[in-house]
Amino acid sequence: MGMWRSLIVALALAAGAGGAAGQPRDPYDGDLLQDPSEPRPAPRWHKPEPGQREAAERDLARFSSPTLTRFASEAEFRRYLDAVQAVEQARNGWYAAASRRVQFALAATSGDVQSDAAEPVCPENDPECAGAVQSSESDSISVTGSRIRAPANRSVQVSKVTNGDITNNQMRNVEEGDIVKQINQYLLVLQDGRIFVIDTRGGRPGGRRLLLADRADVYRDPKEEMWYDEMLVFGDRILITGYSYDEESTELSVFRLDTASGRLKREGVFYISSNDYYSSSNYATRLIGDNLVIYTPFEASDMTAGYDWPVVRRWMPESSREDAGRPLFDAAQIYRPVRGVEDPTVHTVSVCPLGPVGPGRDLECRTTAFVGPDSAQWYVTETDAFLWMTSRDEYSYDNQKCDSPGPQDFLPALAYRVPVDGSAPGLVAARGVPPDQFSLHSVGGRFLALLKERQRYCRGERTPEARLSYLNIPLADFAATVREVPQGRYAALPGVGSHYIANRFTDRYLVYGSLGSHRRGLSEKANPPVYAVPVESPGEVRGLGVGHTVIRAEQAGDDIVLTGYRDREGLQVTLIDLDRRPRIASSVRLDQRFESEGRSHAFNSLIEADGSGVMGLPTISGENRSSRASWRSSASDLSFLTVDRSGRLSRIGELERRVEYADDDDDEDGIPGYSCEVSCIDWYGNSRPIFTDGRIFALTGTEMIEGRIYPGEIMEVQRLNIARPGERSALAAAVGSN
Repeated sequence: MGMWRSLIVALALAAGAGGAAGQPRDPYDGDLLQDPSEPRPAPRWHKPEPGQREAAERDLARFSSPTLTRFASEAEFRRYLDAVQAVEQARNGWYAAASRRVQFALAATSGDVQSDAAEPVCPENDPECAGAVQSSESDSISVTGSRIRAPANRSVQVSKVTNGDITNNQMRNVEEGDIVKQINQYLLVLQDGRIFVIDTRGGRPGGRRLLLADRADVYRDPKEEMWYDEMLVFGDRILITGYSYDEESTELSVFRLDTASGRLKREGVFYISSNDYYSSSNYATRLIGDNLVIYTPFEASDMTAGYDWPVVRRWMPESSREDAGRPLFDAAQIYRPVRGVEDPTVHTVSVCPLGPVGPGRDLECRTTAFVGPDSAQWYVTETDAFLWMTSRDEYSYDNQKCDSPGPQDFLPALAYRVPVDGSAPGLVAARGVPPDQFSLHSVGGRFLALLKERQRYCRGERTPEARLSYLNIPLADFAATVREVPQGRYAALPGVGSHYIANRFTDRYLVYGSLGSHRRGLSEKANPPVYAVPVESPGEVRGLGVGHTVIRAEQAGDDIVLTGYRDREGLQVTLIDLDRRPRIASSVRLDQRFESEGRSHAFNSLIEADGSGVMGLPTISGENRSSRASWRSSASDLSFLTVDRSGRLSRIGELERRVEYADDDDDEDGIPGYSCEVSCIDWYGNSRPIFTDGRIFALTGTEMIEGRIYPGEIMEVQRLNIARPGERSALAAAVGSN
């Protein structure tokens, strides 16, 4: 997953991309990097002997076990790795002379957080800011994990936050890492390796001003090659997840928020040895109650002699470092492969209870590790983490069968289930490739999946179209001994004229459609239907002629919202009503608006029990800039729509950015007096619609804007530039009196 991000940064560096210049990435290797100045080992060529391949494969097969069984010792695991290398040599006639070894962080505590001011960051000559109000118990909003209580918003007449959080999560009660979170009246923004604390109730008692209460650097040295990506909150603590290419570890930084003043204090920094967890669409961290659930991969080829086994370490200053830490796992905790794997990866799911993190306490994690194929998609519910594994080797064009007759020829896969409570894991042998994490779902004691036959289309195919299948199995099928899912558990589904799919589950339906040839979604031919599949009776699939591609499918209440294009005139937004028989409730075009961010959290909705509500997503006015590229760091506008009880969508306008980037290809904001030092590409986006406390906010780059809905239109109430808190809108004084 990290290889793709690594390659993109290398290209950006070649083009001289501003803020990223201080954070080089190795353009050659991706997930496991070495200093480019070090000589690379020369390949040693070997010509296979007659019968060598058969003998090597027989030797490797001895290490596979159809029942989940751990390796007996590190020595046995080393013999397995030798057998893997022997098979690779016998099949290809060559292998690399040496493997690189993962280097680990010598893991904590830095004392108080580096902060930009000794007092709360307030505009000059603003006496109301200095006396930031403490909200009463009856008015408080508390986000701990995914629990929230929000007062009604009279101007919007909607009060429920979808999925119980300000983030558009895939599953209820499973919080996902994001760049925006909330504790009490404070909105927290992760950007440029910094946490910005925004008081939404600043000013006089009962005030509603946006004020910057604090700003803190997550990084400790601007020369660090770090990428800070995801933020979670638990109680009054904040957990920031990042990846260090220097340390080749996932960094977990813990802060505590003083809920009276909005000030931050660092409590500890931990390193978990890993490859890069980054995915262009999925999130590495989940929070279930007070349990952090995190996925980390390790390339087995690097676990050679002298390998330092992964650990969880507390970071310490150079002067007090010790070889300490808690092992994450060792060879005797790794489950053997259940069948032959050509390019094995050790996939791990760790559950880490989050409690006090004071000096001297290490982060304790319970880790489950499997040897499996090198590509995995992961999905988490309240009770289980699922890993769907397929082999990247079989993604190559040369290995694809263009004339596969049926589901039995779908790409072989393994699906693992890891209970969060520490119960024994289980697995099934399945077939197919889920397009993304949204293609996996678990409800009512069953596991469901939308599957493609293969990852890529075949070379020479004139009209590549994904062959699709639907899987429905009981959770009880996940067992200690691997068994093939019976053919009767699969149901063929209609194709959508494209190899690329956008999809989303609700508890009752799966909805999917054609992504088009690229994410701008402009089609050269009539768009095929979108399909709604009842999860318990896939044979009753229903086609819906939405008339546009589907670049986004999101749950809004119990329904599905689709976005896409039918022409170059603007973004289409369609609501699929799933209350009874699936139908198109309404569709509206956002004239000359084009969607600019692709992650699920870029969309958000707030829906009442009667189906009415409001939703928002980032857009821009120029179609030529709407690639939705993961490395796009320019700020967007936020477009908003309302939906009434009958399902009719209405466009109500935009909350527009004011800060223009100095150069669209530059990562710097061009804001006088502010500069980014670390983590200067917004891999996870920088624009979010936020619905909380009966209010509407739009994060767009470094600006937090509050809006209010009047008949048929959203209008700006106030804005705050978090990079320059002295810059406030002219309406702020009026808001402060409300």
